[in-house]
Amino acid sequence: MVPSYRLVTINLISSLLPPVLQHNTDDAMLRELIAEICRVSGDRVYIFERIESSIKGDALCLGRPVDYYTSIFKAHGFELQETQFINIRVSYYICGAIRKLLNPKDRKEGEPLNGISIFLQNAFLLVTPLLDRIFTSGKDVGKLVFKKIK
Repeated sequence: MVPSYRLVTINLISSLLPPVLQHNTDDAMLRELIAEICRVSGDRVYIFERIESSIKGDALCLGRPVDYYTSIFKAHGFELQETQFINIRVSYYICGAIRKLLNPKDRKEGEPLNGISIFLQNAFLLVTPLLDRIFTSGKDVGKLVFKKIK
């Protein structure tokens, strides 16, 4: 059963959405949500989502292809204007490895990291953004800009 919700129309020029669509793993609910977003949006919609070459993930988070979002938004009067990937892959993997290796295996999400882990992550983050620019990716976190078709 799809929960009932209604977005209120506000006179906006644009709508900016943080990464939330990727957590809507029910296809029918996602399509309904995008329809509402388009209905209440002005000229543009900006979404920041996990992008994959095919639909991948689990019950909590699905990465979807750009074409998937493009077809749904187009059905509601918006066309894809811009795609930009936020290349943080090297930083993400290095900091993730440090976090996994230097913290207890039974550490729960939200519990503090140890000091050495924090220090090393901060130290590597001085260098890894340079590597992120070299080793770019056409997936992971992407910004998609949709413009209303006139």
